Amino acid sequence: MKENDSFHPFTLAVGALLVAGAPLVAACPARVPCRLRRLPAKEQGRRYDVETLEVMKRVLAPGSTAIDVGSFKGDILAMMVRLAPRGTHHAFEPIPRYAAMVRKRFPSPRIKVH
Repeated sequence: MKENDSFHPFTLAVGALLVAGAPLVAACPARVPCRLRRLPAKEQGRRYDVETLEVMKRVLAPGSTAIDVGSFKGDILAMMVRLAPRGTHHAFEPIPRYAAMVRKRFPSPRIKVH
């Protein structure tokens, strides 16, 4: 790992297996044991979304089925629908007001909000 390169466990995903975790930044050159520091929360979210989109571009086909766990307002779900428009998608959102927002945003019968 080079200085200032970041590592995110999600980038180690294989197929549909998703590994969650906060992005980390190395504070030392490659092949040298070092301490890692967490990125600020706002940067974590942006980086996570970019990395998630890159993985989805590689693994989703137009008819794929995808699952969004913790869909919040449905931004990741929107990417899934754009990349796999003929698929059936499932969004899991435990907070009722956000689940209602996602249902309203995605009225399609191919999108199930749980």
